[in-house]
Amino acid sequence: MTTENTEAVGDADGEQRHGERPFDPWRFPITLSGQNFVDEVAALLEAHEEEAGLRKRKRRPNDKRTFERMLTALASDLAINALCDEATGLHLSRSNRHLGRVSRYGNAATSKTLRQLLDLMADPRVALIEQKLGYRAKKGQSKRTVVVPSVRLQQLVQLYELTPADFGERPRPEPIELKSCPVSRKKRGQLIDYPETAITMGLRSQVREINVFLSMASLDFTGSAAVDVNKRQLRRVFTRESFESGGRLFGGFWQLMSKRDRLSHLKINGEDVIELDYGQVMPRLVYALAGQVPGMDDLYAIPGFEEYRPGIKKVASSMLFVEAPKSRFPVDTRHLFPKAVKIGDVTDAIMAAHPDIAGYFFTGIGHRCQFLESEILVEVLLTLKSHGIVALPIHDAVLVPASAAAKAMAVMLEVFKKRTGQEGVVDLITKEQLETADDTSDEAEVHAEPLQLVA
Repeated sequence: MTTENTEAVGDADGEQRHGERPFDPWRFPITLSGQNFVDEVAALLEAHEEEAGLRKRKRRPNDKRTFERMLTALASDLAINALCDEATGLHLSRSNRHLGRVSRYGNAATSKTLRQLLDLMADPRVALIEQKLGYRAKKGQSKRTVVVPSVRLQQLVQLYELTPADFGERPRPEPIELKSCPVSRKKRGQLIDYPETAITMGLRSQVREINVFLSMASLDFTGSAAVDVNKRQLRRVFTRESFESGGRLFGGFWQLMSKRDRLSHLKINGEDVIELDYGQVMPRLVYALAGQVPGMDDLYAIPGFEEYRPGIKKVASSMLFVEAPKSRFPVDTRHLFPKAVKIGDVTDAIMAAHPDIAGYFFTGIGHRCQFLESEILVEVLLTLKSHGIVALPIHDAVLVPASAAAKAMAVMLEVFKKRTGQEGVVDLITKEQLETADDTSDEAEVHAEPLQLVA
């Protein structure tokens, strides 16, 4: 699988976080137990407001609906955080620059009244959350506010015997996201508005069709960890202010799981899953865009570096996303080569092995390739849907029930040929392969866009 990814894992300011995750304002209870829990939280807050004399009059109908929507989303997502994330917390913004901003991406659960709700829940007399206020720095990294489920809230989760299955996702009104060009590695692209066209309407329709199908799918996780299997609403993220850059699908719970957990414990329609992965997809897409046919079977089998294929794969991929030759190895690749080998030795060997596309390296063509890859994956998902096959996308791969492996592979090869005019390669991965192989990639393949360069 390629390692580039078009979406930051951190917050809107590009801060990378470990443990805390972004607040999901689309969560809500779908069972009686979940609703009773939310009602209990609401009752505690109303009682506190009355006892402390915080409100002289009732909220107006519109304000009341907004407040209830925010409370429902926040209480639901905090419960999920307590169940699935070991109460590590949620990060969000309290800034007027973000709350209440009118845009196609807006949500009633992120209005300016959110600050009031957070302060109510953090009040020691209620103690439903612990709140670590963020700040904005002129220089250096800003920090977003972090809210953590308190012991009291966790006790309520236990009292109502909640599980992740008690909560679902509201449909996003906008599953198509467009981001600006990144300012720097730390300042990533921000969500921006865009004019409605026939293209955007078509893109939105495709994602909604996929999401409706996935919402009805039978998905289960049989491992010991609590997993939020109802988080399956996808959105398509385009980058660099273009609907021909990026375009990968994000949002499914399975994308953040390790490969081992996906293949060992994820079930579709009660079946084990297998992973079908487009092999060497980025260089093959460059060949397709160049109108050339690869002259070798394994595009990462570079003469002189046959023993260092993992490193070659990462360096070659990075060469497609940057726009100038570099004098440093990408992050986490220096150790993949002998100490005497320099980055120039590797990049020169890669270009020499691929003379027909050598001129495309260091041009940033990777973003265009990623768009073509995403178009292929969307067509694969829709085609499999037409055959009644549930497929879960992971950028350039899909998870399907084991019984659908042959059909899904045929569809993937057919769509690749249709979109590129060339034969593709699809690798099949099973849990048995992981159990018998020395798998060093047993982690969720969710990274930031092009690999950063280090000495």
